[in-house]
Amino acid sequence: MPVESTAKGAGLETPDDLLGPALNTAQSADVLAGITQDVLVNVLDSLPDGLLILDRDDRVVAANRRLAGLFGSAASDIRIGMTMTELVEQLAVHGAQYSELPTNVIVMRDGQRQVIRMPDAATAGLPEHKRAAVRRMALHQAAPCDYEEMAPTGRWLHVSTRLTGEGGRIICYRDITERKVRERRLEHSILHDPTTGLPNTTLFRDRALQALRRCVRDRTHLFSIFLVDLAGRSGTERSLPVGPGDDGLIAAARRLEHMLRPDDTVAHLQGCTFACLLDGVSDDEESREIAERVHASLREPFQVGSGEFALQPAIGIVLGNGKAGDLDELLRGARVALECARYESHDGIAMFDAEMRDRTETRLRIDNDLRLALKNDELELYYQPILDLRRGRLAGFEALARWHHADFGPIPPDQFIPIAEDSDLIIPLGRWALNQAAERIAAWSAIHDDLFVAVNISPRQFADNDLVDDVRTIIEKHGIAPEKMRLEITETFMVENPELASVSLDALRAMGLHISIDDFGAGYTSLGHLHAMPYDALKIDRSFIADMENKRGNRVIVQAITDLAHKIGMSVVAEGVETDAQRVLAEAFGCDLAQGYLLGRPVPADKAEDLVRHVNQPVAAARIGA
Repeated sequence: MPVESTAKGAGLETPDDLLGPALNTAQSADVLAGITQDVLVNVLDSLPDGLLILDRDDRVVAANRRLAGLFGSAASDIRIGMTMTELVEQLAVHGAQYSELPTNVIVMRDGQRQVIRMPDAATAGLPEHKRAAVRRMALHQAAPCDYEEMAPTGRWLHVSTRLTGEGGRIICYRDITERKVRERRLEHSILHDPTTGLPNTTLFRDRALQALRRCVRDRTHLFSIFLVDLAGRSGTERSLPVGPGDDGLIAAARRLEHMLRPDDTVAHLQGCTFACLLDGVSDDEESREIAERVHASLREPFQVGSGEFALQPAIGIVLGNGKAGDLDELLRGARVALECARYESHDGIAMFDAEMRDRTETRLRIDNDLRLALKNDELELYYQPILDLRRGRLAGFEALARWHHADFGPIPPDQFIPIAEDSDLIIPLGRWALNQAAERIAAWSAIHDDLFVAVNISPRQFADNDLVDDVRTIIEKHGIAPEKMRLEITETFMVENPELASVSLDALRAMGLHISIDDFGAGYTSLGHLHAMPYDALKIDRSFIADMENKRGNRVIVQAITDLAHKIGMSVVAEGVETDAQRVLAEAFGCDLAQGYLLGRPVPADKAEDLVRHVNQPVAAARIGA
């Protein structure tokens, strides 16, 4: 087995010298002179460490029984009088594999510990056992010195070589196997993730640095780093079941290992994020092909216990070569690619490039600035009027967040809301919107008690356990009637998370809130699914309302949705009404409510309040806002 050195610096702790520094003093010589050879032999054989004593000519003077126990058959032929060279060659031939003898050894020079480098180049052309013998001789001739090696028996030994007063050497071999085992266990625990058993961030970085250094030495060498987010495309880690023992995470880790090559590294970084190091790829096309196979494998259903689950992973790729600056730069590129894979890529895979970095930097700035805007109360809720088609008057509003950035100017909600959705920011942002809307409801109820305000709830808010408590607290704080607040959720979330949605919606409806399903028809909710969920209303997606006057298919769909919704006790909102023809058709098909630019654009709270004060005035042209 190979010999390894743990001599990492001048501070290496070594066992106390077996015979101590007094060995070469006159007093010690007098004492030893009076002891018989049999007594000395018994003393040496009783020692717990292996001991080898050489004279000034490097010939064996004594060797104790423990030495044979440590080296096994390799030490069985040690003879008094044989030279150190003969002994070393014998140990090598008998199976001591010293191909990795220490390159650095701690020696004593003028009473000071020093680290010296052992010669190696001169032995390159020799057979292995001859090479080992030369190296080993160099070690002992550097005495006094300390190093560690593995004996042919597989036992780890600490070797101490000390000079005697007569110019000979005493070599002590101490068995440190148990200590090395503890060190290896500790090292494994430090460098590996306890849940999956995979390398952790520290070990991954170390191996990636080695790959990068290899590229610097060999400019033709390439490697790839994958960052894999198991929940990347779904937007919530709840898609990954984590029961006792985190079985879902472990199953995904094993599949990742199986999909990559034996020499590749798979590491678990945190949460649902893994990193893969492919050390040795031909080009970016090969990296992409491997990523596609990994992605396809992770999308295959997992069987965990009695249940089954599927993932929507995202993979960001960066290619490492001799031109790469440093590891941190590469990892930043991988993170940028992962962001694009999560939020921009159609297939959940993205490879880093400079243009991608620019887009991501803008995205990150918006994210940071949005946090400050929320903290500094720089956001504002606008209110878009919703028309009661039957009575031709204002029925309520939809609350919509607006943000005027100091540098970028007005940022459309379809830009900053997705960024908030993809981070933890959507939770406080959603809580702020609910609180602002409740404050308006309380103020407007004093003017007219027959209006509602609809607030959009994101999937991330539903995944947050505090949603129900937050809504209850806000309603009680502002003293509003719960039915005056309507919560709008997307149909996609309802289908992907029916159990989670059902529990939360039941609790919210029990409080008296009305629930609307937003953008109905844009996802994949079936009409038959509606009766099973606790909805009060649905908003027909604007894609069906648009061009109803010209497309018979759109008219048929709107009519069918409206009829079915009414049969199961739900009201219907026509969304995106922008022409008189669309409003007339929506009313003819039986839609209860409508909103869109024809009826009124989103306006600040003060302008919305003007509409509230005139709510009883009939709307002649079906237009209720500027």
